[in-house]
Amino acid sequence: MPPKRSRTRYGHGIPIDFMVPALSDAPGAVLTKYGYAVVKKDAEAYVEAAERKSKQAKVELPEIEVPTNFICPICDEVMTDAVKTSCCATHFCDSCKLSSLGF
Repeated sequence: MPPKRSRTRYGHGIPIDFMVPALSDAPGAVLTKYGYAVVKKDAEAYVEAAERKSKQAKVELPEIEVPTNFICPICDEVMTDAVKTSCCATHFCDSCKLSSLGF
């Protein structure tokens, strides 16, 4: 009787972040382009992926000076929903304009 040939399993569709290196004879080992690996516990893999993603998202933005024509003369903040009055062509936040007119 000929020896039983082992079937090579390939890790298609499994993110490499969810795998750890393993020997070819390890239970559940699949062949990836980096060699043999086994799937990590799903919970551990998701936590690690989330931590990596949150570290990437923390980017320090440089402080910029806002031009004075973008500042609302009522609240002294950057205008939100800017509107221009027809009487004097001055720009205000829509909410500031409405609250100062009593609406």
